[in-house]
Amino acid sequence: MASLSIIVPVYNKEKYLDEAIASILAQTWTDFELILVDDGSEDGSGAICDRYASLDSRVVVVHQANRGVSAARNTGLEMSQGTYIGFVDSDDVIEADMYELLLCNARQYNADISVCGMKVIPMLKKHQEVGDHKEVRVVNRRNILPLVFDGTLDWSANNKVYKADIAKSVQFSGRINEDLFYVFLTHKQAEVVVFDESKKYYYLKRDNSVSNQRFNRSQMEGVAVSEKILKITTNEYPEHIDHAKRLDLISTISILNLMMFSFQKDYVTEYTSIKQKLLSYNGFVNNSGLVSKKHRYAYLAFKMSPALYQWLLQVYCYLFESEVGNKVM
Repeated sequence: MASLSIIVPVYNKEKYLDEAIASILAQTWTDFELILVDDGSEDGSGAICDRYASLDSRVVVVHQANRGVSAARNTGLEMSQGTYIGFVDSDDVIEADMYELLLCNARQYNADISVCGMKVIPMLKKHQEVGDHKEVRVVNRRNILPLVFDGTLDWSANNKVYKADIAKSVQFSGRINEDLFYVFLTHKQAEVVVFDESKKYYYLKRDNSVSNQRFNRSQMEGVAVSEKILKITTNEYPEHIDHAKRLDLISTISILNLMMFSFQKDYVTEYTSIKQKLLSYNGFVNNSGLVSKKHRYAYLAFKMSPALYQWLLQVYCYLFESEVGNKVM
């Protein structure tokens, strides 16, 4: 049995798949199985997966009808045999020593989850930076969830390894913020998480990625995720309610920002729901020290005048070339 299972969901990524798989097979930690889940690809991705399986005995391929990234990852979880489990997206790349770093840290600190840094690379730019060794933080159960909520431990499922029993106890669901919900559900079970700030995972942003799409009704699922997290936190971890509220507030503002660049007349119900929810956070925004100045000012501007807020958002996106602006320009 391999010490590590690496799960890669694959759907129509033939342009990037070779580079992603090559970066995994080049790992300095060699005791792993690579599970490629071809989720009904209609391009040459499936054939690429099969070719690697014929070249390297560590590669296992399963072909299934298209059911989405969450279902593909769940298939990989069911098949996995490793003591630890990790995930990589089929259009990203990783440093050659990423899994060695993660697994050595996991074993040294007896951690349930081991995390490394992630570098977001805009499309068309190459991953040239090599992550230097940074600070290593060992986080106990009391402090894990606040670091998930504020993004310190990152909301991606990919720059991590999990003990198999924890990884398999949770199923991925949905298509928007599915990583965040999985990370929350797994991390709330962990007794110890080790976080090495070294940036070993390269998330390559593409035009066609889900996170780069304009607003549509399906993206309300993202708010539903933060609401579920808040509900679970309220019931099980009341000491962390304010951190969960901040996460929900930020998630809601993010959806609002996308709406501001859309034809709001086509999304009256959704816009009204988001507006009412934001207004319900008035007391929290005014009184909580957890809300950043940026989000506090954004909230106050929207409360004063949605039209003013829309104009300020457009100016901000233009001046700082923000991601929200890139999604809709």
